[in-house]
Order: sequence, then structure tokens, then C-alpha cells
Amino acid sequence: MDELLVQWLKNNEGRIFSSPRKEAFGRNPKRFTITLVDEHKKAVRVKFEGSKYQALPLYFTMFDRVLEYLRNNPTTIYPIGARLQPPYPKESIEGEIWREPKPYSSEYKSSPHVLDILVHTGLAKYTYTTSRDSGRKVQGAQYGSELTPPNPPTRPEALHVEDEKEVNLNPRKESFLTWLRKTWKIMSGSS
Repeated sequence: MDELLVQWLKNNEGRIFSSPRKEAFGRNPKRFTITLVDEHKKAVRVKFEGSKYQALPLYFTMFDRVLEYLRNNPTTIYPIGARLQPPYPKESIEGEIWREPKPYSSEYKSSPHVLDILVHTGLAKYTYTTSRDSGRKVQGAQYGSELTPPNPPTRPEALHVEDEKEVNLNPRKESFLTWLRKTWKIMSGSS
């Protein structure tokens, strides 16, 4: 997996995220926390708000496949196609994740969670598209551009939410490269 993406994930371990699907599609998925980035097992572990247990792992292969799929046709909007098992909608992101060889022995719905993370990084964005199967309007995603800067982690116990209002956890909208240039100038003392 791309080193900048791994670093972004590591920098955001323990941080609570709201799903960007709420803003894009008016849905209200549960908030989630990136609990562990395991480079040895090549997996990201997340835990959903209110759940006792961690969710099934999101393997690095899943992120790689989604990014490759979106980057190959950056202007194309692909259906998310989230399903627990095949058949997946034509040209769907879920279908791309579970193509052979499969990243895991049994299939589970993973595209919305992989995409939520990629949307938070700026590498993907949500929008509506048309189903290639039915012609209906469906939730979709397309390539974003580059990573947003890795923010310092916010531990769940340190996050204070008043009246359960949404908290903007990513106020900076600059690219990772812009952030890196600014940081380098500060560290090197140049202007």
C-alpha cells in the first residue's frame, strides 16, 4: 500500500470519524475509529460506535484495488455496490474488491468502509451515479486527488462532543504536499 496512505492511517489511529456518506448521501452510518494499522498482517482494524467488537479487517489489498480502479479512470463515477456476497453490480467498487484472487477467504461488505477512509484522505470523493444494471440513481465514488495532511490523532476519551453535534475532524483542506512544504519551511527556518 502507498506509504503516504499508511502514514495517514497510522497518524489517525484512535481518532473518531464520521462517515462522509452522511454529507454526500444524507445517510447516517455509525461513526468509527481506526483502532489499529497492522503492517505485519497488512490490515486496518476499525471499530464502529456502539459496537463491542472490532469490525472485520480492511486489508491493504482492498485499498490498493479501489485506488487502482479509481485512478485508472479518474473521471468515471463507479457504483459503490455494497453487498454481503455476490453477485455484485456491474463495475462496482465492491465487485472490484472481491475479484480473484480474493483478499480474504469469505466475503463481507467492505467498500463503504474502505471508501469512507479514502474520502477522508482526499483520495476519493462520493457522488451519485447511474447503476450499470438497472439504470437507477445509486451511490458512487470517483478518484479524488491527493492525500490530506496527517492530523495528530484524537483519542476517543479526549474528544468532547457537545449535544451530539457533528464535529469537523478535518478542518484543513490543503493537500498533503502543501502541508509537507509548509512543515519543511517551518522546520528549516526558510520562508
